[in-house]
Amino acid sequence: MINEVALVESQALRQSFTERTEALDRVKALSLLPDGMHVTTAMVAVYFEVAETVINNLLSRHREELESNGLRVIRGAELQKFKELTLSSCPRSYPQPRSSMALWPRRTVLNVAMLLRDSEVAQRVRTYLLDVEHTSRTHPVVNAPRRDSDVESLDARASRDSARRASPVSSAPPSSPYSTPSSRPPASSSENSSASARTSSRSRRGSSGTASSWAVFSTRRSSGPSPESWPPSTR
Repeated sequence: MINEVALVESQALRQSFTERTEALDRVKALSLLPDGMHVTTAMVAVYFEVAETVINNLLSRHREELESNGLRVIRGAELQKFKELTLSSCPRSYPQPRSSMALWPRRTVLNVAMLLRDSEVAQRVRTYLLDVEHTSRTHPVVNAPRRDSDVESLDARASRDSARRASPVSSAPPSSPYSTPSSRPPASSSENSSASARTSSRSRRGSSGTASSWAVFSTRRSSGPSPESWPPSTR
């Protein structure tokens, strides 16, 4: 685990933390100039609760490192333009520099927090950075890469929707669950001939049976007594 002493003494290690500027507001609110990007040297001293001379001495010792992280000192026409565009709206809130002005972005202020040894606020910022680093190392978050095949493209969705709208809608009534659709293929000529033969045979049998029944009835009638021999009460 990285310790605080190593962070204060190693420039390479400090450089690995310079993007985590959210640590400043996690510890204490950092007031910015009206441009919303910079602070002055006096504002840096107020944030870390130290004298302004402490910040100036730090700037003298670590100017190259601080400038690599965004520190700028403006003079002349650039200073005059900055005063007109930024500081003129709040002349009483911010001191008006005469010859030069140091502009500290949030990244450079964080760099100062990793350099100041005798500031309680700076120490809290370093503690926060180290805690976040320790958590990220002991509990890494692994996000599985998403394959292109898992994401349907917009063109594919548009083509599918167009095909769905263009397909005709069937007007056939819904089939009843009690109906049995016929899936039998049409009968062949041989099957039709066999069916006709069976029908003719049944017809002949029916006709012969009817004729036979009529003959039996006629025979029984002719073999019985004539009406003249019947008793008078039955005539």
